[in-house]
Amino acid sequence: MDKIIVLSAIIILPLLPSVIIYKLFGQLNKARSTGKKYGIAFTLGGPIAAYFIIFVTAFYFYQNIPNELEPLSLELQKKESIAKKVIGTWDANCVYILPDGSKMAATSEISITKGEFDIYVNGVYKTGEFKGHWKARKVFLDHKQLSYVFDVPAATPGRSALGLAVLDFVEDSKKEKVTQMIGNFGVIGSNITGQAEFKRLQ
Repeated sequence: MDKIIVLSAIIILPLLPSVIIYKLFGQLNKARSTGKKYGIAFTLGGPIAAYFIIFVTAFYFYQNIPNELEPLSLELQKKESIAKKVIGTWDANCVYILPDGSKMAATSEISITKGEFDIYVNGVYKTGEFKGHWKARKVFLDHKQLSYVFDVPAATPGRSALGLAVLDFVEDSKKEKVTQMIGNFGVIGSNITGQAEFKRLQ
C-alpha cells in the first residue's frame, strides 16, 4: 500500500508545475515520435519535456530507495498477533517463598489489555486478609514468554517494592489463544521469590 501511494505521488505531483507552465507557454510544447524498425524515437520540448525529465528522475530514485516502512509494518503485525494470544482476564495462583523458607499463598485476578503501542497488565490480589491492587510498569512480550516489572504493594500503607515476573506460555495447538502461563517471580532487593500459574478466565 505504501509503494502505491509513493508511485501515485511520483506520477501526479510533477503534473502540477507542468500544467501551470503549459498554461503560460503552451505554444512551446513539442512532442513528436518517429518510427523505426525495432522501436520508436521521441523528440520532446517545452513543459512536456520538463514533466518527462522529472518523472524519469523521480521514478529512478523510487526504484532504488529501499522501503524502510515494510520491516516496521511486519514487526508491528507480528507483535499484534502475539498480543492477541494473551489479551483477556486471568486467574493467578501464586506462592511466595519468604527468606526463612516459609511459604505464603496469594490469588489474583489479572487483566491484560493492549493500547496503541503497549501491553498493560494489572490486577487485584489477596493474601490472607490483605487485599491490594497492583500493576505492571513495563511489559515485555515475545512468542514464548510474558515478562513484566510490577509494583508490589506492601501491607504497610505508603510502602511498596518492585517485582519481576517471567511467565512461559503453555500453548494448545488446537487453540488460537494461550490458556495457561507458568513461571517465577521475585521481589527486587529482597530474598522473596515465588511461583505463579495463570489460567485464562476469558
